[in-house]
Amino acid sequence: MSIYGYNYTADATALYGSGTTVEPNFAPLSEKVADAPERASRPEWTWVGAGAEPDLADAKADDFYVTWPRRVNASALRASDIKVTLRSTEGDTYTLKTGRDFELDTSSGETQIAVTLRNWAFEPVYSSLAVTVDPAHLKGDKPQTGLTSSYDITSVYAYEAQQGGGGTTVDGTVTAYSFYGLANLTSPGQVMSPVTYTLSTTANGKTQYYAEDSQGAGRLVGSVADAKVFDGSGAADRNLRLIGNTVYVTTRLGRTTSATVDGTPLTFAKTYGGGRLLAPAAADGELTTIPGYAIDRSFANWVSHEKWAWQSSVAVGWTGIDIQPYTGKFEWSVARGATQQFTADDASVTWKIVGKVAPGTSLSRTGLLTVAANETATTFAVVATSTSDTSREGKGTVNVTVTAPAAS
Repeated sequence: MSIYGYNYTADATALYGSGTTVEPNFAPLSEKVADAPERASRPEWTWVGAGAEPDLADAKADDFYVTWPRRVNASALRASDIKVTLRSTEGDTYTLKTGRDFELDTSSGETQIAVTLRNWAFEPVYSSLAVTVDPAHLKGDKPQTGLTSSYDITSVYAYEAQQGGGGTTVDGTVTAYSFYGLANLTSPGQVMSPVTYTLSTTANGKTQYYAEDSQGAGRLVGSVADAKVFDGSGAADRNLRLIGNTVYVTTRLGRTTSATVDGTPLTFAKTYGGGRLLAPAAADGELTTIPGYAIDRSFANWVSHEKWAWQSSVAVGWTGIDIQPYTGKFEWSVARGATQQFTADDASVTWKIVGKVAPGTSLSRTGLLTVAANETATTFAVVATSTSDTSREGKGTVNVTVTAPAAS
């Protein structure tokens, strides 16, 4: 995953701390469960972890124990004898790596396989896990073929992706929130606060609000707390809709309507409220997920994992050529009529400007940017492309903002 032009390293540090290491907790099974199986005539598998099924998206190890038959000695078992395979419903597979994704502790009668993988990526969504033990290094009355135990698992937390809207305050702007992993999302109200509006007008120099008495007759009140609250989800208002897995809501500004007070029609301004996504903890408690997903109700929002790739221990969100200087999300300001020397950590790069600029604005083969004195563009991109690394990681970008020259 590479997103050129954005650097969320500071955000990731604040969200996820210094790393994502999951530490194994090696201990006899009898110390973790009250009813550990006794050694008998057949191998017995036991999973130990948090929740209803193994969760590879959390920060806790999942332990898979094998209690061996009395005539089997597993003390010589090796990590290379263990194969842990993840599989998605679409057929994607991933085989865990020894020492990085899982660790082994074994004795004569019991083997603990501690899966320490923390899965951050949103795709693929692995929904099952199989642990296989090759019996080659077992001693005694060992089985002739490999032993396998399979489990349904969680590998991704249900999440949301926003399109459009955001901080844009323009009447008619549509914001879409697409949810992934929810099995029974049938109404916007399951994940969004009710959309409402109140009516206000100015009378005698004071803001007054529309209310109704017990008979439904209109009247004016001085406090919004006493105002009548209307449903604002209709098509003429914020047009709240659920289509497929996506909730749509429209920004409405400057809307007015007429209402009668004491027999006189008055014009009122509409003030909208609600229409905000609910935190997972506040969302419909009956929401369920499709295989491979889970809802973490402790999250403050549905996008808690979105900046996972910028963690220092993962370090794939910023893969590519590092261009200097920059601030924030790979941004830099250059005044009209000024120059700026850019450098890259790959000596083989070629330089170019992306965006429409004035004829006098140029970028040399060594990364020297010259901004024309008559430049009318407000932004453009400086891009460095490696000639030695032709993959998508062989690029870097800084977004340049053109500013007015300093006053003399």
